[in-house]
Amino acid sequence: MGKFDITEITKTTITTGLAGKIIGIYGTNNTGKSYVSARLFPGKTLWLATEKGYNAQSDLYVYDIENWHDFRDAINQLTTRNKKKREKVREMYDCVVVDTADKIPNLCTQYIISRYNEEQSANFTDFNPINEISAILYGGGYASLNREIDIQINKLALSGYCVVLIFHDEIKTMKDEKNREYEYIIPKTTFNKAGNCLKDIPDFMIYLESQGIGDDGVPILSRGHCVQHKKFFARSRYTECQPIIDPFTEENLKNAIKLACEKEAEKLGVKAITFAEEESKKEKVKEEKSKTYEDLKNMIQPIYKALYTAKYKNFVDSVVTQYLGENKKISQTTNEDKDSLQYIYDKLLDFAEEKNVDWEES
Repeated sequence: MGKFDITEITKTTITTGLAGKIIGIYGTNNTGKSYVSARLFPGKTLWLATEKGYNAQSDLYVYDIENWHDFRDAINQLTTRNKKKREKVREMYDCVVVDTADKIPNLCTQYIISRYNEEQSANFTDFNPINEISAILYGGGYASLNREIDIQINKLALSGYCVVLIFHDEIKTMKDEKNREYEYIIPKTTFNKAGNCLKDIPDFMIYLESQGIGDDGVPILSRGHCVQHKKFFARSRYTECQPIIDPFTEENLKNAIKLACEKEAEKLGVKAITFAEEESKKEKVKEEKSKTYEDLKNMIQPIYKALYTAKYKNFVDSVVTQYLGENKKISQTTNEDKDSLQYIYDKLLDFAEEKNVDWEES
């Protein structure tokens, strides 16, 4: 068989630090959302601005987002597979801030509607363009919207960036179990069909509670809430996360996340490692999963032999001919036939399982 063996997979781990984390921060104006976000990675932050809210911040690289194409372009460049470009970008940025993230659903909605109209117009000459995402049947518009947002945000985190989503707050009227109405503070646009996924994507969704102005006239630093409350929405994927970050500063936020990860790892009995260590482990697995030409030849041989013995010679020969051509044997292949050998292996494997043919691994 190939080099990769699923019986040798190591258990999952928990990474500490901000790399690869998605952090949602919301609150009213002047609570420190942008101030703290801009200082998590000084000089190494890309600010994806859906509105002009960065004028009071310095030492940022700003990319103005006017539509979803701009947003996708930024994500594609940040996660490019071009090795030279990727190394340059990763050297330049550690953090990506979306300010404000509550504009994302509207930008993406227009993109989904436009794409739908183009696709339908190309297939149906009598198609009348739609203006509302709800007009896409069976909830397909909202499903496409949430999937598109989820894919783009997670591409960033999976590439190792710390992703910060900044939201305004809004008050939503809710009803309790006795049908009594009450006010509930939420990240703006995250409790409707268009933005629902945005409240679930972050590893931490933190509500910033203003502490008002001190006797000296200077604003008191906000208090950050990390767990659910009857008056506001907050959450963490990490059950051991401290409920309050007080005061809410960049250092206190970093420490709270680090401790949450370490305590979660201790609770689960796993090792807490850095994101760089985790990525190194994944790369090793990826390399092991990548089969060489010789691996594939060795993997095919026992199944090939077993199927011949089981009187399925005609099927085996037809598969080999299909992918290698007439009168060419597997023993005559070269490294250039690697993809063809992979197809042959998959086909023979499926057939052997269908016919309950056993074989011994080489």
